[in-house]
Amino acid sequence: MQQRIEIDYKQVEDFFRARGENAAGLTATMYGDQDPTVAARRDEVEKARVLPLLGALAQGNVLEIGCGLGRWAPVIAASGGRYLGFDRSKELIEAARRLQGDCGGRASFEVLDACELHRAAPSLPGPFQVVLVTALLLYLNDADCENILRSIVLLAAEDALVYIREPVSLLEDRLTLVNHYSEELRAHYNAVYRTEREYREWFSTLLLPAGFVLAETDFIFDKQLHNRAETRHRFFALKRSAALTGALPREEPR
Repeated sequence: MQQRIEIDYKQVEDFFRARGENAAGLTATMYGDQDPTVAARRDEVEKARVLPLLGALAQGNVLEIGCGLGRWAPVIAASGGRYLGFDRSKELIEAARRLQGDCGGRASFEVLDACELHRAAPSLPGPFQVVLVTALLLYLNDADCENILRSIVLLAAEDALVYIREPVSLLEDRLTLVNHYSEELRAHYNAVYRTEREYREWFSTLLLPAGFVLAETDFIFDKQLHNRAETRHRFFALKRSAALTGALPREEPR
């Protein structure tokens, strides 16, 4: 097992501050800087795959943790739902408000550090029928990822669907990049690419005991939409059953 190396949040914050300040479209968070059509294609493929999974739940309250540019807001609003997105990056939230607007009063964007979600949870307008987490956990250390999952248990409705999409390591163990210079992004980059096994272990420990089941999981993008041979984006759709939720204890974030 690889030694667990923690990433520096200050470097991650600086990276996304620069991305937000220069945000003009999807490449700010979906990457593909050298070919913007890659970001557009990733966005298109993911929404085509995920919206059918959400179904009627998209007409309820939708929370996106680490929303970046808020690209899910227009489609949720068009489905009749109400969208709340938050992100640690003030610059990305400002870009989201500029690019998405308020979607006819159905969307709002707030600055909030995902690591502080457990403290903010009581004031959020839940419960949420849908919780979206896309390419966030790779920028967080293990303890904070676990606390976010605990907070999702508290915020999710009894019939909620939680959609998590993260790039996973295809190696035997996780791949951690610390201050790695990316030629494509032209910036230093910090990230933790965990294995599918690690995510499944978290879900088994933190979500399944709270009434969730892993309804579906798969790779989301074709290989040509990936930029690393050692990693590939995988999604996990976890559905909560009202019949199971009430009888099980909920673990508070630490």
